[in-house]
Amino acid sequence: MRGFIFILFIILITGCNTANPPQKPEKNWVKIYKNELKIAQENDDMDAWIFFWPEYKKEVERLND
Repeated sequence: MRGFIFILFIILITGCNTANPPQKPEKNWVKIYKNELKIAQENDDMDAWIFFWPEYKKEVERLND
């Protein structure tokens, strides 16, 4: 009985690990920020524009490096 439990324990430990965890797809932040800037412009929301413009600019520069 102890041998069975030991073998079951080993199977559970080694079978539950993944060598490479699944990776989340990277979000397209340029597209998201561009959409937010468009919405801010449509709603005359200067605060949103001031918030999203530097983030948009950083992402565009990061992608062009």
